[in-house]
Amino acid sequence: MMNSRINRFSEEKMREVFENAYKTHFQYAPHSAKVIWDRYVKAIFDANSSEIKKLRDEIEECANLALDEFCSVLEEVEPRAALELLHGECNDRWAEFIAPRGSDVYSLGRCAWLIGVFGSGQNSSQLHALKAYNKYVRWLAAHLMKIQMDLLLANDDGGSASRAVIRLEVNRITEPETRMMWISSEITISAGRWAEGNSEICAISNIFNTKVAERINRNVEDALKMAHDAYVNKLSSVPMSFSAALLSEIPCELIEQLTASRRSISPNNVRDVINSDEMKFHPFVKIDGVYRVLQRSCWLFEREDALLHLCVRQSRQDVHGKVFEDVAAVLLDKWGPFDVDWSSSVDLISVLSGKRRDDVDVFGMSSNCVFIGECKANRLSQNNMSAIGNFESVVLNKAVSQLGTRVAHWEEGWRPSDVESECVSDVVGFIVTFSSYGGLLWDAAAIEVAGEKVQLEFSIFPLHSLVLAVAALKTSAQLKEYLNSRLDAMVRGVINFDELEHLFAYVSGMNKWLCDVPALGTVLSRQYELNGEGVSIDPRKYRKSRNWKNQYLSELLAYSVPLTPPV
Repeated sequence: MMNSRINRFSEEKMREVFENAYKTHFQYAPHSAKVIWDRYVKAIFDANSSEIKKLRDEIEECANLALDEFCSVLEEVEPRAALELLHGECNDRWAEFIAPRGSDVYSLGRCAWLIGVFGSGQNSSQLHALKAYNKYVRWLAAHLMKIQMDLLLANDDGGSASRAVIRLEVNRITEPETRMMWISSEITISAGRWAEGNSEICAISNIFNTKVAERINRNVEDALKMAHDAYVNKLSSVPMSFSAALLSEIPCELIEQLTASRRSISPNNVRDVINSDEMKFHPFVKIDGVYRVLQRSCWLFEREDALLHLCVRQSRQDVHGKVFEDVAAVLLDKWGPFDVDWSSSVDLISVLSGKRRDDVDVFGMSSNCVFIGECKANRLSQNNMSAIGNFESVVLNKAVSQLGTRVAHWEEGWRPSDVESECVSDVVGFIVTFSSYGGLLWDAAAIEVAGEKVQLEFSIFPLHSLVLAVAALKTSAQLKEYLNSRLDAMVRGVINFDELEHLFAYVSGMNKWLCDVPALGTVLSRQYELNGEGVSIDPRKYRKSRNWKNQYLSELLAYSVPLTPPV
């Protein structure tokens, strides 16, 4: 009786998930794809595996046909058509902008970037731009259906590598990771200050420094204010394009470094770009001699990725990762718990021999706990299979091993030269990565090496998400508890879209219920995203007030909206 109730509950939840996926992403697919999807859902509940495999082949053919149609439109439009998809690029026609159907789900900026990079035709009208976007969302919707079927079949076949690749592909398209403007600005200014202060090892300090970073951040604020004023006052035009406002007084050499090159049209080339970070690292496209910020959302919410990546590339070979370590320590010191002092590149010295040293990337010291962070500045590979291999080798093997050694050294009595050997012995380690690996860091099911489940020893964060979380934590005790409870949640099989769910589970006490989860279980907690007001939360405005962390957390909770049904 209990099993039947569980099965009924599971089926109801599955139907809810399918319905939500259709309402959000799949409704834009071609009619033939929708028919296949309806048959697929029926086959799922009929447990008809042979039908599912057959439908998977049919949806792949349908998605390929939709991609061919999109490529055909790219051959008809010229790059300038991209401007019609971004509000404010045609600044003399501000009021004439039309937001196409599906733009609340599928990024206009990504399609605009594809048109700017691949477009090779003669048509630049708004009509042709909207036609291109329509073909784009039809393809992505069908492609996501195909990926969903791939994931089910991979789960049945037990192919761990293929499961991780598929999850990575889904997350690269749907972009579930929470990004906040204030964090992007903070990392940007920290990176600029670092480049300026380390000119002897960073070759771009003349084009990217404190002044330029401040200008970049101010341009974002000015461009958004210009757009807001135009909307409120119902203006028919604005003084300059949104791109011109974003790039005002930015060194041309820096803009060139972040500008994408033209590409030839082919289904494989388009597919490869969608499955890469090319748009993130090169969000600008040059059209008719003018630089345009076509991947606008990337520049507004995650420009630090492009700028940090550039600093890493332009740093001396032996210190490639130093910018990442130093910036992480600065941000933790500024936004983390009040009672922890942070520094980077700290040597632990053996208690037995002063000649034996171990370099710690990020080191946090409080009166009752020490925090050791291991940083990995490796960027995400362009190829999804290579990215999974990189995740396994760099993070799950190398970083975990190195951090484990450093934590063990602290427990054995290794100390920095300016710290007494009798100081606090309690230590917690964590790992900071440049990339979120397409969301795999929050997916307990993806934590595998060579097909074997890995027992995580430390929490792993991308830098942006680490700042998001620690800004809500007041004390070293809270940080320690958060790192441990977050790790326990991952070990117990919790799958989240990003850091927001982990933070909410911690502050609500939800993680305490995980002890009831059976071994080898999987937990999909309720998922959230920040609304328009939420992504614009800015604790810098009230950071001088005594209880600013309370206000920050309250705003995160108030401006979050659920994406999935209650669990």
